[in-house]
Amino acid sequence: MEATEGTLSRVVEAILFAAEEPLSPSELVLRTCAAAGLPAGAFREEELLEVIDKLNAELQATGRPYRVVHSAGRYVLAATPEAAQWLERAFAGKARRRLSQAALEVLAIVAYRQPITRAEIDTIRGVSSAEVVQSLVERGLLAVVGRAAAPGRPALYGTTAQFLTLFGLTSLEELPPLEELEHMASPELFEPAHQELLDAQLHQLRLFSRAPERTASGDASEEA
Repeated sequence: MEATEGTLSRVVEAILFAAEEPLSPSELVLRTCAAAGLPAGAFREEELLEVIDKLNAELQATGRPYRVVHSAGRYVLAATPEAAQWLERAFAGKARRRLSQAALEVLAIVAYRQPITRAEIDTIRGVSSAEVVQSLVERGLLAVVGRAAAPGRPALYGTTAQFLTLFGLTSLEELPPLEELEHMASPELFEPAHQELLDAQLHQLRLFSRAPERTASGDASEEA
């Protein structure tokens, strides 16, 4: 590589800062090569991981309020939990819709089973999830992360960096046991009328989380 690692880390940071949506490793590699004037293949995904690790170390050492987060197979700049609290207070006057019990249910299903199609979510819940999924996409908590290898190529959904920030996580690897999930976000985000339903719903979701995993090819497995 002609560009130094330090230069590449700044390039990656700038690209993620300007990106309108999370980027896959291959997309980020291509854009980094283009920005740094490198020929195709001169910068590989393995090297990208090293650059991101170095960048995150620099961001932490200098007290920056964001990190590069890997979520649902994509990279994005996301606020740290501490910075998220500042932003919460800074924009406290802005009207905020609370998460319904149905929204929490869908979030939990996607978080532990992603990538997943809406039809699979509907099968697990036993009811249509179209409006809930669309609402969560509009709020930036879910995003389309691919297409299933099935008739019609249905969209596959995954959680976003904003989801991680909401629950105080830095990666999906930090997802807790399912029964702890609803305790990790601010109680103000959930509708009080639905709190008494959470225990029963989480028991149901624990059963969902033990359902068969998706195959590596991305094909949806049949849900009971």
